[in-house]
Amino acid sequence: MKKKIAMLFLVLTLCLPTYVYASEDVPRELDSTDTVTVSERDMILELQEKTDSDLRKAGLSPSEISRLRAINDKTVLEAARKQSDFELKQRGLTETQISIIRNEPNIQTAASQAYGEVTYTIKKVAYEYKSGNTVLTIKATWEWNSAPMCLFTDIIAMTTSDYNFTKTSSSGWANYRLSKNGEVKSKSALTMETGDSGRGISSKINLSKTYNGAARPTKMIAFDGYITGTLRADKKKISAVGISSRYGHAEIALNPSVSFGDGASISFSPSISMKTGKEAYQRVTL
Repeated sequence: MKKKIAMLFLVLTLCLPTYVYASEDVPRELDSTDTVTVSERDMILELQEKTDSDLRKAGLSPSEISRLRAINDKTVLEAARKQSDFELKQRGLTETQISIIRNEPNIQTAASQAYGEVTYTIKKVAYEYKSGNTVLTIKATWEWNSAPMCLFTDIIAMTTSDYNFTKTSSSGWANYRLSKNGEVKSKSALTMETGDSGRGISSKINLSKTYNGAARPTKMIAFDGYITGTLRADKKKISAVGISSRYGHAEIALNPSVSFGDGASISFSPSISMKTGKEAYQRVTL
């Protein structure tokens, strides 16, 4: 059982959603929201729809593509059903989800409850005009509602819709736990990266770390965390601006990156266009 579960957790996948939102003078989608929830299953299934050629162009090796192709609802469900109820609850699954996993005869319906699900947000922390400058502090968070079946290096990124803003400071933290509702066993400062001449802020997240405080080494997961940054528009008063964040999966071997451009767009690289998920977005005013 442990070997099969371990193999599933070691599967390397690439889920790189790309969504670009327009500048403030262009109408946005009606369902724009400052909170977005994305299913791990949807990300994997969409990536599996890509051709081997597309995946190779994105940087995946033949063995990585083979492992990606091997992920399916049946395999995921079998691994979940071999876990005890306690183990499933540790991952963050509810009794209802566990019951569906155990008893639902339809494989797809049952397996859909076993995959992880992540929620990410964007919000304004402070926004003011002083001494002739506009200063904006924003914060992006992520939280896995239930632990993913596969472990990744992830990316969280945020930016604004106005090119006059550039970063003055940023920081971020990841909280590692042994279980969804367990205490924080390790709090790690994130390495912050700046793109597009300081107009975008991002960080890579190692989704798992080894915990050595138990009888034997075990995995901790970065169930939640955040990045925050202060941006300033010098000698300008900007009364309204759009802010957004993205959270995505990146295959560890590919040195994942994120790029910013066209005002308020966030693109994960390599650029495989994904329909799954979108930017969390909010329009804020002074």
